[in-house]
Amino acid sequence: MVSISDDDDEEFAGFDDNGVAGSTGRSLAANRSKRIRNTNSVLAAVIKQELPEDDEMLQVGGKKTTPQRPTVRLDDPIFRKPFEYGWKRELVYRAVAGISKEKGEVYYFTPTSKKLRTRTEIQQNLTHDLTLDNFTFIKEPLGLGPDLEIIRNAKSNAATMKRASLANTDASPVTESPLGKRIPKPKGPKGGSPPPSSIRILNRSRSSVGSPRSPFGRPVQVKEKEDVKVQVTKPPPKGPTATVAAASKAKQEDSKKRKSEPVAVNSDNFRDVPVVGKIPNDTVRSTINVGGAKNKKGTKGGAANVVAKRTNFNYSHYFRNVAVGYNVLLETFQYLKVKELLRASCVCRVWNQAANYPSLWSTVRMKNSQVNDWNGFANALRRHGTTGLDLRKMLAPSNSEEMWQAFSRHIGTVNRLEAIDLCRCPSAVVESLFRTNTNLRILNAVTIKDDIVDLDGVENLTRLEELRLKPENWVEFRRDLTPMRNLHCLRHLALTFVKQLGNANVEILGELTALESLEIGECNDISETLARNVLPRLVHLERLRLEKGQMNCNTSAILAAIAPLVKLKQLELVNFDIKAKFNEEIANCAHIEKLLIIPTYISQSATTNNMILSGMIRLSQSLRCFTWVVTLELLRVTELYVVQCDASTKKEKRVPDESIPILKPVPGIMEDGVVTSGGTQCPDAQQVEIVPLSKVESILHTYLPETFIKIVKAQFHTTWRLNLVEPTATP
Repeated sequence: MVSISDDDDEEFAGFDDNGVAGSTGRSLAANRSKRIRNTNSVLAAVIKQELPEDDEMLQVGGKKTTPQRPTVRLDDPIFRKPFEYGWKRELVYRAVAGISKEKGEVYYFTPTSKKLRTRTEIQQNLTHDLTLDNFTFIKEPLGLGPDLEIIRNAKSNAATMKRASLANTDASPVTESPLGKRIPKPKGPKGGSPPPSSIRILNRSRSSVGSPRSPFGRPVQVKEKEDVKVQVTKPPPKGPTATVAAASKAKQEDSKKRKSEPVAVNSDNFRDVPVVGKIPNDTVRSTINVGGAKNKKGTKGGAANVVAKRTNFNYSHYFRNVAVGYNVLLETFQYLKVKELLRASCVCRVWNQAANYPSLWSTVRMKNSQVNDWNGFANALRRHGTTGLDLRKMLAPSNSEEMWQAFSRHIGTVNRLEAIDLCRCPSAVVESLFRTNTNLRILNAVTIKDDIVDLDGVENLTRLEELRLKPENWVEFRRDLTPMRNLHCLRHLALTFVKQLGNANVEILGELTALESLEIGECNDISETLARNVLPRLVHLERLRLEKGQMNCNTSAILAAIAPLVKLKQLELVNFDIKAKFNEEIANCAHIEKLLIIPTYISQSATTNNMILSGMIRLSQSLRCFTWVVTLELLRVTELYVVQCDASTKKEKRVPDESIPILKPVPGIMEDGVVTSGGTQCPDAQQVEIVPLSKVESILHTYLPETFIKIVKAQFHTTWRLNLVEPTATP
């Protein structure tokens, strides 16, 4: 109901009780009565809209009352229909029984375990023939059992549970008083984790000798006694216990006397405590027993007794946990890029120390990163003692020439750098490294942009152990290989796609007797030199890769030079012409365990396949890994050949398998009758049999059961990228 006070209206208009009534007063009074009438009419209209119509009212005892809501039966089968399709219901009580009216919430779970809270969500997830009438949000259980309906209480605080227990117990006088309000703990420094409570007590007792403090920070008096007891009194409790405390006045006076008495502390216990930084694992003493302690009379009072006792605190556990967290942080930082590592070092002192750990900077990888200041980058590498720099897949700016010039100017200042892997770069960068970074042990430049490389200055790298020079297309040496004569520590050398290598004094490679891995390209002109002056002197060679052995390449002489190298375990012949007697010559290399063969298939492909298959069968005792690359061009030509043979013999057309031609007799088919041929024979060429690749692989597995065999199909112009396929390590 709305009412307007006359006094308020008069005061607002500037009148008091003794004001003079004039024309102005009469007009104000009229306006006031008019406003009251308008307000009453508005309220009447609002009340009329809120009340139901007469026909909607019920006559009860001569008075009109509003109808009550119909009672819902929870055992109605309509509410059990959703559970037939996998739905579930959850009832959560938000109040404690016995205190107030129970409040709760109802949730429904779909068959896919999606939690629904409202009818709108249920409407969006209805399935089958279910409707909203099948769901009820009445906060009562339906009695379906724990599998379909979950009933639980929400978490409640200790005060609520205490009030509930008091409400359920009889209203009998309480003889025991609670401890009172909890004393807040002193806050430690911001950003740091506080030490254990025992250490804080020792610090406070140790810091002030003249006036020691209790564990709660209050000054106490020191007396030479055997017992150490600190009694802290609390204000009398409120509620039902207050009446009991008021009735027993003698107890209150006794508590006041105990409060005024001095607190007894044994100073000897505090004098024996060492400094915190030098505390051994078993000498920490001080435990606080607060609450529930009995006084001398044997009854619990409003005071909390604090007694210091001897206990053990193992500091090794605490510092071990800190060390584990630090190690986890180091392991995580290993996956960060240089840019992310620098950002992480700005977080805090601990992260800064972890981000500058030497193991994280021993090898810096710049994948998907870009350097704008090479001077600062070089200073960072020098400051952290970086020994390895990997620039592969590094992001280069549009003007890469200036970037490489800045790199060449500043990279020489990193004197501890031992390994560099370059990305696509000009040859001038490689040539500058020969002069500036003489401590290099590994230098890999596998994508050189220029066509000419000058090896002058490479003799300065006396500690060089690995050198790989590969261009994008072709490269030519400005001078011969004479500067490499002093590289006595070189163990891995790769010189591929080099033009006119026969004029580069290849005999120098024979002086590198420490070589363990050698990759040579363009063997057409140097096959005789390799077989006569280079390979026989490399007695420590373990891996040999030869490319482009076509036309005039003497494959037989190379295999004859390889046969005495007993340490050679891996041989890779890429784009080589396999000629007659290859099977007998490769059989002499009984020390070969891993073999990669990529034939050219330019001519006599059937003879080539026969020689390879026969030679592998002869190496069955030593060969452990074999990769055979078959070109797609050969497979297409063989397919056309099979189609023509079927057409000439008027056979039914069939879908040909991937097959290769093999000169008869096919090794493994005609001997011992282990494998049947099943190949296609052409009347015009009775000496050639077309054998599917699956059959070839079956023959190899039959004669080489302990060898990992892989037949790879690839185009001829991509064969130079292929490598030996080795079996993956089993866990």
